Order: sequence, then structure tokens, then C-alpha cells
Amino acid sequence: MKRLHLSLFVVAIACLLVGCRKPVEVSFDNQSQTIAAEGGTYSVELKSNGDWSIDATAEWLTVSPTSGHGDATLTLEAQRNTTHETRSTEIKATTKDNTATLTVSQEFIPNVHPEEHYLTITPTEYEVGYQGGITTIDIECDEEWMTDEGVNWVRFDRTEGNGYDQIVLTVLENTTFVSRMAEIKFVSPSNCMALLVVRQEAAIDPHYLEVSPRGISIGKEGGTGAFTVETDEDWQVTSDCNWLTLSTESGFGNGSFEVTAEPNEIFVARQARVKVVSRNLEKIVFVTQEPGDDPYMASIEPDTLHIDSPNGGRAELTITANCEWTIEAPSWITLMTTEGSHNATLEIMVGYNNMFVARTGVISVMLGGEVLASTVVVQEGRESILTVDVTDVTMPAQGGAQYFNVTSNQPWEIHLDAEWIQCTPSLGGEGTTNVMVKAVEWQGSEPREALIIIKGDFGAITTVWVHQNP
Repeated sequence: MKRLHLSLFVVAIACLLVGCRKPVEVSFDNQSQTIAAEGGTYSVELKSNGDWSIDATAEWLTVSPTSGHGDATLTLEAQRNTTHETRSTEIKATTKDNTATLTVSQEFIPNVHPEEHYLTITPTEYEVGYQGGITTIDIECDEEWMTDEGVNWVRFDRTEGNGYDQIVLTVLENTTFVSRMAEIKFVSPSNCMALLVVRQEAAIDPHYLEVSPRGISIGKEGGTGAFTVETDEDWQVTSDCNWLTLSTESGFGNGSFEVTAEPNEIFVARQARVKVVSRNLEKIVFVTQEPGDDPYMASIEPDTLHIDSPNGGRAELTITANCEWTIEAPSWITLMTTEGSHNATLEIMVGYNNMFVARTGVISVMLGGEVLASTVVVQEGRESILTVDVTDVTMPAQGGAQYFNVTSNQPWEIHLDAEWIQCTPSLGGEGTTNVMVKAVEWQGSEPREALIIIKGDFGAITTVWVHQNP
């Protein structure tokens, strides 16, 4: 009998405990979340006093974590909305006792293309290492589109489609030691076009090249210096100065070469760049030489050059010098050469002078930023034309209108010295124009006259007299 009473007591206690258990609650801080059209990452706060799980089915939205215990921060990651309409989905958080719902809405990108048809891609440039890579290209188009990889190291999972789309771009490994670039066109039937530029780094080259020393100095009397080359392949050597002679132009593997400098006859120090190239590698070393004892000099003839035609033309100048030199000139003078050494003939081309006045420029012979000699070039401007076909106009007493013609190659203005006449156009014009002059009625007893003054923008002036008889 005691055992029966104990069993009934245990059952009663269990029922009491079950009836008093606190339910597992769950909720979101907000019932809705708005996401921008471009997508991105967002945080949402979840509140709970127990275990929960997340149910989210939209392909364009991922949620993490998808389960947990107690309060948590959920991370929402949304893709870009290319549908051009608002889309939404529900995220459900569920416990064994309750469910909470969060509504997620994503805005759309409005049609920003005012043209009848459009085609754009995102991104328009893709840079990748030599190992290659994979990325996605978003396409916005209002019709069919297609593309062609163009190069064998770029691949698309699809090369055509319709409307808004996304394709996968794969860049293969670059096994060469040279960087490369591809320009890939996307086109539509209405001739819309978008350009994708793909750049890829070169593969790491085990090939090596070292040249030492990095520079040598030679006295003003001239002399010889040596450089050592360390490489695993063939190499070539060149110099940018004619006063320096190389002992060899090429070699293979480890080796050396010598440079011989002529005596320096000018009163400034000079420097030569010696370039060593082995396949795709390049090294620059320098040879400097002390200044010579003799001062440098240069002259240019003639000291003034007149170009009589606004059309320009060719001309020759004579340079006498005991040194190397460079030439500087204004942009409207084209130099057939910009540098030289000692005595030379300099050929120039003078361009068209579109101005109505002469222009002047200076051609300078330079050494190390210093002007050694110069000549002045003067070119005539084009002819200023401003004429009228009549110089006198007669009006009847009752007034009226007459016409005259202005011929000009420049803008011009009209000025009147009387209020009883008007011109159309009233302010002036440009080029050849027909001008109407109107006079009001004249009730006076004596003839009267007025003067129309036409002034060109570049100083030309012409006049027309207007006479009105009673």
C-alpha cells in the first residue's frame, strides 16, 4: 500500500513539473529588413531562451548561423538584384514551442539607361595573378547579347544570353614570363557594346641577370672601364652615346665587357647609359666623365628667320658647335631632330598661322639646361578680310528697308550713330552675312544721314552711309 502511494506521488510531481515548464521563446528585434539593390552583408539580432533553428530558402540570400542556443546575431548576405523589380523572402526562426518570422525585402536597380537599347557589364576590368582565377560577370541588357573570348587563355561558361544575366569567367594559368592583356567585346543586335579588359601577371621567371659595378667614372682625358655580367643565357649590350665605344655587343652566360670613352672636349661633365639585356631582363649601368678644359660654344644661323606665308613651310638652320646639344622650340614649329653633336643642319617645319597677326617664337640650342644660342622665327598671320558690297544706301522719306552684304573671315560688330535706323542682325555676325537696314519715316525739310560702322574682332573697319531725303 505504501508503494502505491509513493507511485501516485511521483506521477503527481512529474505532472506538476511539466505543467510549470517555461516555453522556449524566439523573436527578432525587427519584423522586417530592407536590403539595397547592390546587395551586401547585414546583421540581425535574434532573442531566445533556448535552442532554435533557421529556415531560409531564397537562392539570393544566405543566413548564418542556421542554428544555436540563446541570443545571437545573424548575418545576412544578399546578392545583387538584377531583376529590376523588388523581391522578398521570409526567414523563420523555430524553437520546439514558437516560431518568429523576419521579412527581408531587396530593392531593385532602376533603369538608368535613357537609350532605346543598352548593354553594360560589371566589372569592366579584371586583374589576376599568373596562377589564373575565376570571377563572375554581371550583364545588364534589354535584348540578346553575345561575346567571343578572343584569346585562348580566357574562358566563359556561356558566350551568349538574353537580358539580365551572370556568367563565369575563367582565366587560365600564365606559363610565360610576360604579362598579358585581353580586350573582350560584348555586343547586342542593336550594336550596343561593352568592353571587358582582362590583365594577367607574368609567371615568375627563374632566369637571372646581374651587372656590376652599377657605374664607373672616367677622367676628362678618356680611358677604359670594365663591367662583369652574370646570367644563365645570352645577353646584348648597347650604349646611348657616340663618345663611348663598347668592346663587344653580346655574350653568353657569365662574362664581361669594356667601355672606352673619348677625351671630353666640352666644359661640362657627361654621362652615358649602358644597357644590358638578357631575354626579358634588363640592367642599366652608367659611365660618367669629368668635364673637359675647353669651354663649350654653339651658334645658329640665321639669327632671325622670316616666314612670309601664314601657311608655313620648311626651312633650314645651320648649327656650329663644339659639343653635344638639344633643341627646344614652340609647339607650332616641328623639329626634324631634337638633338645632335657639333656642326649640323637643322631642318624645321612651320605650321599654319590661323591668327590675323604675326607670331614670334624662339628656337634654342641647349646644353644641360643652358641656352648656348638661339634664333627668332617670325611668321606672318593670315589676311584680315572685312568688306561691304555698297558704301551708300538711300532711303525714301516714308522710310523702308535696304540690304547690303558683309564679307569677312572674322567675327564683326555693328555700331550705329543715329537712332532712326536699325540693322538686322543688330549686334553683328561672323563670316559673310546679308544685313538689312531699316529707316523710320522722315518728316523734316532737310536731308539727313547716318553712319553704320562695322568693326572686325581683329581690327578691320568698314562703313556704310545711310541717306534719307525729305
